[in-house]
Amino acid sequence: MKTHDNEQNGRKRLVIQHSVYYACAPAQGDTLLLALHGYGQTCERFLHVLQPLKAEGITVLAPQAPNAFYIKMPTRTVGFTWLTRFERDQAVQDFFAYMDQVVAVASQERAVPFRRIFLLGFSQGVSMAWRYALSGHVQPAGLIACGADLPPDVQPILKESSPFPVLLAHGNSDSIVPAQKTHEAEQVLRNSGFQPEKFLFPGGHEIPVSLLQYIADWMRRSGEQG
Repeated sequence: MKTHDNEQNGRKRLVIQHSVYYACAPAQGDTLLLALHGYGQTCERFLHVLQPLKAEGITVLAPQAPNAFYIKMPTRTVGFTWLTRFERDQAVQDFFAYMDQVVAVASQERAVPFRRIFLLGFSQGVSMAWRYALSGHVQPAGLIACGADLPPDVQPILKESSPFPVLLAHGNSDSIVPAQKTHEAEQVLRNSGFQPEKFLFPGGHEIPVSLLQYIADWMRRSGEQG
């Protein structure tokens, strides 16, 4: 165990072991999709949404965010979130270590190594996917951003990074995160040397079957280009 002093209010940080959870749908191919769920979701439910990708030869690995909370108090329904504004920088570093370990575990469980690792984020998971993709901890074959904007802390790093394939997906009727956010993200990415592809679908804050098929095709095309 390690303690870290914080002079403000005498608060100290204690590093402990902490259990986290993930769900995985292994496939025969050599492609891994690291899929980060949205605010309040669980890894099992998110994996269920993405399950059709397994038939495309894509192993889907869905880590669960480490912070639990009640999203519905009367029913004690539990959801999970990646981080808050509290000690955000430290939480992001902890997240990088978590992703490194969960990818390593998934790789060790296979006879055939992963040749390509794609990142997918939905809603809050998009910001985490971007942070990990640009952290230097992984060399992403591509990133899929579903229903979210581009996090402000990521934008200054883009021009310093080597571009990789990016797919921006958004529902035209999204009432939680307006589709305009994806249009704005596209412009920022292009100004930073990226060449994102954009897919708009009729629907709201969701990942429909039509998007899953597009994602599978896009990942295949990205692999052929690489």
